[in-house]
Amino acid sequence: MIRPVPQRVFVLAFLLFAVVVPVSFARAQAPARPESDPAREAWRLDVEPYAVLGSGHPGVRPSDINQPDGLEFTSSGLLLITDSQNQRVQIWNVERAERVAEFGRRQLGGEVTNVAVSRTGTVYIADSVLNLVYVFVPGEPGKPAYKFAGTRFGDMGFRKLGGMVVDAKDRLYIADGKKWEVRRFLPDGTPDPSWKFERTLPDGDTVLHRCEGMAIDDRRGLLIVASESDSVLKVFDLETGAFTRRLVGAKPDAAGRQTGTSVFAGVVEGLATTPQFLFAVDETAGHIHVFDRTMDDLYDTDLPGYAAARATRPTSYRGFFGRAPKFDFDVDDNPNPDFEMRKRVDAGEVNPGMINPPGYFCSPDEIATHFDSATGETWVAIADQCNFRVVVYRGSDILKAIKAANR
Repeated sequence: MIRPVPQRVFVLAFLLFAVVVPVSFARAQAPARPESDPAREAWRLDVEPYAVLGSGHPGVRPSDINQPDGLEFTSSGLLLITDSQNQRVQIWNVERAERVAEFGRRQLGGEVTNVAVSRTGTVYIADSVLNLVYVFVPGEPGKPAYKFAGTRFGDMGFRKLGGMVVDAKDRLYIADGKKWEVRRFLPDGTPDPSWKFERTLPDGDTVLHRCEGMAIDDRRGLLIVASESDSVLKVFDLETGAFTRRLVGAKPDAAGRQTGTSVFAGVVEGLATTPQFLFAVDETAGHIHVFDRTMDDLYDTDLPGYAAARATRPTSYRGFFGRAPKFDFDVDDNPNPDFEMRKRVDAGEVNPGMINPPGYFCSPDEIATHFDSATGETWVAIADQCNFRVVVYRGSDILKAIKAANR
């Protein structure tokens, strides 16, 4: 096994870069964004990254991940990363922090974003500009890992085809980030006639307000969708698409609108699950939130509610790890983007991966998890988008941090 680079090496590299960086950069650097309020900081988990994938700067070399977006593990534990600006999908072994291969460079166009993998190994790649899905199937032994099998849904009227997730019946769920709805398709690519997604409330407002990340609660038969602008997760019936009026991270009123103080400080992006946990990415704050799926209070509880429960019994909200970046290189969703600094990044004058240490996330996007039955280890990968890398954590380290926080 190739051991990951020790944290002290990252620190040394950062200090070295800080010495040689031009004075003009120091003057231009904006102050670090403040962390969330004390009520949230009380839930911080002390977890260090296991490994970092990618060079940490944009480019076209094999090691460059020019804005990683979608992530998904295959059944064998290899991580698929959509390298959006290079229009390819990279394949990595996360335990070894080793790039294995790539595919799709000849077929992908537009802007490749999310990725989903069916139980049979079929890979779906979302194009959020052309609003279609590229389909790849596993290759034959001795040949490339994946074979292109065509495109789907280009005539379905999507406005922003984004988040995707596959359920245990190999049905594909696709979130439209501009229509604010979720559609379901059968394994053959045809729309599922039994799916009646509840898009609007009785007063005419949409249930979702921007959407991408999705996860499935198999045990309860629920589909969890991140409503980004609401800073909350909203819950739908997995079979019918009906809005259950239930939430994760906030307390709902009778109509299912959030009340009280949300666990999330800002925009909620990617979602992923393990048999025990639900992970949710808070893009604004750079936090990765952890919920225990086995607990009854997973739903319909806000931040004060979880805190009250913690004093008397275990609670489903276990806390969060990750920090806001020391410098924000995002120019897509930043209200005050620094275009000049981004030009320097694109020109190779500034390396985001050395300015922001691993775990200081810049526009974290999707998240993926994988349980390795052979070793008993769980892997958690997060797309650190405008730091141009993917950060990997071990589930065992997260569990240790949770136990330490509950002492």
